[in-house]
Amino acid sequence: TGSRTSVLTTMVGLVFTYRLRLGRLALLGLAAGGVLLVAMSFFDQPADTIERLTSGENTRAAVWAYSLGEFAGSPIFGTMPLGYESGSESSYISALANLGLIGGIALMVPFMGMVFGALRALRLRAMRPDLGAQCDFYVGMVAALLVINAFEAFAFGVLSLPVMVMYSVFALEGFLAEQEALASAGLEVPAGTDEVEYSYQ
Repeated sequence: TGSRTSVLTTMVGLVFTYRLRLGRLALLGLAAGGVLLVAMSFFDQPADTIERLTSGENTRAAVWAYSLGEFAGSPIFGTMPLGYESGSESSYISALANLGLIGGIALMVPFMGMVFGALRALRLRAMRPDLGAQCDFYVGMVAALLVINAFEAFAFGVLSLPVMVMYSVFALEGFLAEQEALASAGLEVPAGTDEVEYSYQ
């Protein structure tokens, strides 16, 4: 889409996913850059896309300032009970403006859960190297979701694609949390097996 947010989110997600394999990430970046250059030749207006990506214009400052002003006017419950709705291009600011501190705190619960889940994934990676790919992918997805929700109000969707992605990340978190608990207890369930076989280590 030519969005700087999408580029930033992708870069953050890839860096966190491949943080232990930055050499491979560099090769992946070179390959992706080549593909992008070829793809750009098929766009109707490649110059406009490049200009949007390299522009230093702040397109969100005014919207954020307005939404924060709404939050300041009704900090506890936000503006939704008053019949107004703010779309601030940020899940965090939208929660504060529309739902006040109550909604902002409620929104931060799942996000903080993802952060703690990422810390568990890092511990699990050390205990279960065979789950390294899943752990790295989860950490990268958490980082990407934290970034993109700062610039887009994706968390306020219902059945949108970004919300479905968040549900998928929660599902992966549940799997990793179970594996981390088993590993901490000295039990192991080999990844990819259909039968549940517990064995003491």
